[in-house]
Amino acid sequence: MVNRKALKSKSKDQLRGQWKIPVLITLIILVIEGSISLGSETFKDTIGPSLLITVISIIVSLSIAIMSNSFYLKISRDKKVKFSDILISGKTWGKGMGIQLLIVLMYIPIIIIIGIVVGFIAIHYSNQMFMGSLSGNSIPSFEGMTTMIVLVTLVLCIPIIILGLYLFPAVILVCEDNSKGVIQCIKESFKLMKGNVWSLFVLYLSFLGWVILCIVPGVVVAIIAVFSFNEMLITILPLIIGVSFLWLTPYMNTTFLNFFNEISGYNNKPIYNEINPLN
Repeated sequence: MVNRKALKSKSKDQLRGQWKIPVLITLIILVIEGSISLGSETFKDTIGPSLLITVISIIVSLSIAIMSNSFYLKISRDKKVKFSDILISGKTWGKGMGIQLLIVLMYIPIIIIIGIVVGFIAIHYSNQMFMGSLSGNSIPSFEGMTTMIVLVTLVLCIPIIILGLYLFPAVILVCEDNSKGVIQCIKESFKLMKGNVWSLFVLYLSFLGWVILCIVPGVVVAIIAVFSFNEMLITILPLIIGVSFLWLTPYMNTTFLNFFNEISGYNNKPIYNEINPLN
């Protein structure tokens, strides 16, 4: 069993004295993502630019995920980081993108099944409501149909959550050693997570209180925006919420990378590729 308290304590020790760079990098990422979000809102009524911004947003988000894993892996291995440590090689980037693309493809069948089941429920309830209105009999309420769809969707999302937990180490593995192939990282990810899925899930839940606390400012702004009909406040809402996560994000990421070190059996082994010089 992974000791969550020990992981968090170790992560805080590793960040002590070098919070500035992780926080600034988190801020830069926030500004980049906020700018893309603002651009998307600006061109939402224009198909061409809107589609282009969506593609750019996906590529940037996936790239940031790879770079962040590499960066916080270095911190979790007791390295004093510099700004340049956020950079990764083209080889790592390419394989990291390949892993994430493969993960998306693995999700598609589950999403299709969810769509089919939810669609079937909606059609079934709609038919009952229609036939009931014709015959004069009691008909199911719209609220009942909505409740059923939400409950079924939540249940069907469980496989997605479990799959996501099993694939947690995949990108980290290629950041640790980019000589590994995409399929190899996926296979090793399942192997590493065997018996550790629940521990990772509980570790995520252990940050829930902090996450809620960070979201509170955003909720306040959202309420103000709704009552004042201020569209600009709604647009910058993600930025406001993001500022609250400037310190929490490095803490969480370092903790999760220490979790990876724990389950992978890392014990002063040589650090390859991205953890040392770029290649």
